[in-house]
Amino acid sequence: MKELTNIYKEVGQQFVNDLFKDYLLVTEKLSGSSFAFEKHGDQIQFFKGNNKMPINIVDRTLMMYYEPAIQYILKQTEGHIQDLPDHWRFCFQYFVHNQPGAIKYDNLPDNNLILTHIQVKNAKGKIAKVIEDPRVLRDWASAFQVTPLIPIFSGYLKEEQKRKIREFLSTPKEDQLEVFGTSSFAKYLIGCLNPTINKTTLQNDLDKPIDSIIFKFYRPGTNQTFTAKMIDPYTQMLMKDKEPVDLRRAPADINEILLLDILAFIEERGLRAGELLMNTPQERYVELVNNLFNDYTTKRGNDLQKLDIQKADFAKGPEFDVNLELIKNNRTKELLQKSDSLKNLYKIMLGSLRKKRNPKRVGAVMTASVIDDFNKMVSKISNSINKETSKEFTTFGEYLNNKVEEDINHKDLEELVVEERVLNYNNFINLGKVDVLNEAKKQPNVKERQANWLKHYEKTFPQTRRDSAGAKYSPEYVRANFGANDGTAEENIQKYLKGLKVPSSAYKIEGFPSGHYHKDVGKTFSGQFHTYKIILRANKQILGQDFKRGDTIFLTNRYKVSAKTGEAAVIKGKDLTPDAMDLASTTYKTGVAVVTKVNQFIDNTSYPDNYKQFIKDSMQIVLKNKVGTFSDFEVYASSGTPIVYKVGAPFFDGIDQVSVANFSNDFGEVLGALMMFNIIKDTGEGLSYPQNSNEALVDFEFDQYKVSSKAGGGGTPSGSSIMKMIDNAKRNDGLMLDVDQTTFYEDVVKVWLNPYELNRNSTTYNKVMNLAADILGPNQGSGYSYVLQQANLNQKSVTREALIKFLDELFKEDQNKFELFIKTLSEKTGAWRGKIDSTKYAKEYEERMEKNDSNRVGMIFYPIMVETANALNEKYSDVLTQLTQKVTDVKQVYLDTKVKAGAFIFKTKKFSSANFKFQQKGQVWNPFSSMMGIKMVK
Repeated sequence: MKELTNIYKEVGQQFVNDLFKDYLLVTEKLSGSSFAFEKHGDQIQFFKGNNKMPINIVDRTLMMYYEPAIQYILKQTEGHIQDLPDHWRFCFQYFVHNQPGAIKYDNLPDNNLILTHIQVKNAKGKIAKVIEDPRVLRDWASAFQVTPLIPIFSGYLKEEQKRKIREFLSTPKEDQLEVFGTSSFAKYLIGCLNPTINKTTLQNDLDKPIDSIIFKFYRPGTNQTFTAKMIDPYTQMLMKDKEPVDLRRAPADINEILLLDILAFIEERGLRAGELLMNTPQERYVELVNNLFNDYTTKRGNDLQKLDIQKADFAKGPEFDVNLELIKNNRTKELLQKSDSLKNLYKIMLGSLRKKRNPKRVGAVMTASVIDDFNKMVSKISNSINKETSKEFTTFGEYLNNKVEEDINHKDLEELVVEERVLNYNNFINLGKVDVLNEAKKQPNVKERQANWLKHYEKTFPQTRRDSAGAKYSPEYVRANFGANDGTAEENIQKYLKGLKVPSSAYKIEGFPSGHYHKDVGKTFSGQFHTYKIILRANKQILGQDFKRGDTIFLTNRYKVSAKTGEAAVIKGKDLTPDAMDLASTTYKTGVAVVTKVNQFIDNTSYPDNYKQFIKDSMQIVLKNKVGTFSDFEVYASSGTPIVYKVGAPFFDGIDQVSVANFSNDFGEVLGALMMFNIIKDTGEGLSYPQNSNEALVDFEFDQYKVSSKAGGGGTPSGSSIMKMIDNAKRNDGLMLDVDQTTFYEDVVKVWLNPYELNRNSTTYNKVMNLAADILGPNQGSGYSYVLQQANLNQKSVTREALIKFLDELFKEDQNKFELFIKTLSEKTGAWRGKIDSTKYAKEYEERMEKNDSNRVGMIFYPIMVETANALNEKYSDVLTQLTQKVTDVKQVYLDTKVKAGAFIFKTKKFSSANFKFQQKGQVWNPFSSMMGIKMVK
């Protein structure tokens, strides 16, 4: 998890400003240990954080660390296990005492546990969602009598809050401690986020240091999230003052010498038939180690008590002691109570004899032949303990007797706890605990599913298709107007589902009022609109998605219950386009003729009166208020003079912000034309809108000049539009090309428009990979060539499927090789500026591989797109500009609607005098959202 201060420094203020527009959840990060439990049948299983394997009897015997928490949860759930939901993992921060790290807390949480989140898993054990809603956490925390993690802040930041956070971010790191020291960091930030808070989770006031604050940004209307943290400068100083701890090297030599001696002893002693009497493999393993330990200490005598086995200081506490209560062998207990050295020896034996050693990690003591002998002994022990002695044989044998690679990578519980502590000390800046938002990745087809349901709504109810908004949350399938909540909505939902071939007998409908909290999914979908829950009574396939009996579908009824804007915009996207208002049917010689036509359309809408008046007044202001005069369109377009209409901030009162944005995007094509009627004396042939609104680049023509209209800073034309225009000019208009332009036409334009098919479902993949082959293929030092070499592919076989297969196999073979590959690819392509957190991306890749997310190919595709765009610019930027200027006789008009400043601002730019360059688009994990674009360089 990155630090927000570093992000501000590396990416820039604009990126952070964009984040600050998103919905924000702020929580305190605590310095406890991760701990979790979930119900399995009639049993409770415990976990170290996100580990897939539960804490078992061997782990619990090795140390006492989690035993108090385990015993507490067992007591709390006794007699109530069946009341716990299936597939729910309750996740906590666990505190053995009040100073688990550099920070000393004033208090301990209730029963030493803080409930931080709940993972809801599907039947296959994959995380379907994560519940962080404070109301749900409070309820369950109350049931368990533990402390819930309550957010410091949730909602949208106000301008003053943004200013204060920016002030912290802009302060140099070396000055942060002085400016925001131990007495002011928490008070400063928490005070500006939530002034009602006078203490932190475990500190009695805001003057005490805390670990850090976690910021989680949610992009509205998408599944996109971004997580970062802000660290208390005082805590950071405390961490840096600590001596680094080496996880392995300090005790390694003495441990290996002991293991070598233990190996020789076991080979001499042998594994005796009939000495294992316990029922389960776990118990039999502990029983065997007890017997070996007893015999070994008897054989080696008192010298063993003199051993000095080194441990990290924080691993010397009583919580790391052997759990004597779980040891059934009285002789073993007696020996362990004699000295700490024998306890440490016992832990080495118990932890090591079930885990094979990596044959690649040889040393002075553990040579290749010794490791081979040791691993054979581990296999013998595994075979011995896994012999079925009763019908109670469990899957633990599979765990102990896994394939070598898994045995090698397995870590004992004590190793995991110590490692978590060490990472907090040694890598405090760059590493964090569980990133819940990344953990809670949604199903990869959520967006596609919601788009399908929206498309079906628009087909079923064309008369209200503009009164739909897709869906806002992952469990929500569609948000649209199904009619009044008096029975009409249910009837329309039945009609809607009937069109999907779902009969009414296959489901039941439950209606809920606005603001209802759906506990089963942890969501309140809307504070304005009613929600309908469809509960399926049979297995069905709907729009390509499989549903099982009992599955639920949520529909939000976007029926307006008042004349106010409510949750949705009054002016919706595409409401006020020239197409929607039928403006393309004639040519307009005056601005008044345009206003008359638009007014007729506005009068027939269901907009509230203040919205109708806002639109009409906007037209009159732009058409009538004189702000400048130009003889003709060419003079105006060449001047570059911004045209400003000052309307005053109150002009926008009562108009919701989304409507203003939609108004700017769509109605700018009308206001831009009216502005020209106002300021240009000779309007010539007047105004016309193209019959086909999808015509490349052109939104309207004014005096036969082609004009493209954009809102705000404006978008730029798509690459495909420009390429088609160049191709058309070459083929049909006799465009003459010089040598460089001919090369560009053959190697770029033709390839762009007609690429060799490498993937059936993505033209973006085909275009980029073919362009890469042409421009990067000959360069053996390019990232593209490096991929072909490493994956053993060529330009025709480098399919999407082939790259995914290569990445998967590389990851499974050796994660270190995988990280080296993506790091090298980053350096060669220039993606991520040649610097990539390879461990972070490897972790994310593993999660997407487990979900079979095909977009994981973006790990290769995105950097290749970056490299291709850069190579195209380096070789063809001048040619691209020359040809674009020749074939696009278009003027770009930007409408910037400044609500707070109370102004409409128009700016015009000629394509014929602009420079252009290629620009990569998409993201690593969403690589095909759009094709490489062409950017106008202003």
